[in-house]
Amino acid sequence: MGLFSCGVGDPVDKKISKSSAREFIEKKSVIKMLLLGPGESGKTSIQKQMNEAYGTPLKKEEMATWKHVIHSNIVDAMQILCAAVDMFGFMEDLKHEEEFRQILSAERMTDLSSRVEGKTYGLVIKTLWDDPAIQKAWSLRSQLHIMESHEVFLNNIDHYSSPTFEPTINDVVLARVRTSGILCRELKIEGKFFELYDVGGQRNERKKWIHVFDNVHAVIFVNALSEYDQVCFEDGTTNRMQESLTLFKSMAEHELFKSTGFILFLNKTDILKKKLGPHPINEVPDFSDYSGGEDFDKATQYFIKKFEDVSKVANPNRNLYIHLMCAADASNVKKVFDDCRAVLMDNAIKSSGAV
Repeated sequence: MGLFSCGVGDPVDKKISKSSAREFIEKKSVIKMLLLGPGESGKTSIQKQMNEAYGTPLKKEEMATWKHVIHSNIVDAMQILCAAVDMFGFMEDLKHEEEFRQILSAERMTDLSSRVEGKTYGLVIKTLWDDPAIQKAWSLRSQLHIMESHEVFLNNIDHYSSPTFEPTINDVVLARVRTSGILCRELKIEGKFFELYDVGGQRNERKKWIHVFDNVHAVIFVNALSEYDQVCFEDGTTNRMQESLTLFKSMAEHELFKSTGFILFLNKTDILKKKLGPHPINEVPDFSDYSGGEDFDKATQYFIKKFEDVSKVANPNRNLYIHLMCAADASNVKKVFDDCRAVLMDNAIKSSGAV
């Protein structure tokens, strides 16, 4: 049995060529989407979920590298809470001074299964998490720069500090690494190619956004509904919801987005539901006119109207497509995006004839 090669006219060769050509044409008609919004709104969590569902899912070895990030997030969160105990004057309520001292002196990248004075750092954090002073500080977390989602890590510290802990995609979504620069994910959904651009949302990152503003078919603006009573990391005074509304206005008015479709993702609905009772919206000076109490639907409609009003002033002829979502829920993200897909396709046709 000898070796053989396909000639120029071989049917297999033609089939491969046609397949490659078809994919090239499809890629030329790619739909470009921008994920915009302020820092900590959940853009990157959405990007991670989208990549897992439609892009190139993380391999097991890539997932494993997130263990260090998660441990760092947990140490950061507890150190912030310890500092808050002192700042808020809760030291008299502190029951575990030794653990308090140990965690404040811990390195940021500490492995939680490693030991300090005979105890694992995981046990130290577990002890502190149950301390009344730490819980009092946690109740005032809206005044701190701490991720609400890290409550999952702290509530399950035995699992996350175990030497055998292996991160899942759910853990990766909850983990926080501040986005710097521009990240592009290539997605393929039912034969159509999409490019999803994720950009850093902190103020010092926004000057880089202009580099991806050309030929955009849709802007997906992400707002965290739960941050109505929190202040910006950058200045410690500006209300985060007001910052988001101001940023949304500047994007909606941008000359390069005059004919671009806008989709608004109102994120962190799960956290909003928990906060409405203990943190009334109308007690926040910026939103003292709110009268819906703890009603979730009234609260969401209140903020929806604020974004709709901004959109109408910025561009009266634009349709704003609004979706409530929880970026930590993979099935919810997928459903919301599936609902948006027709809008994305339609806008791509209208703006450039790309599909």
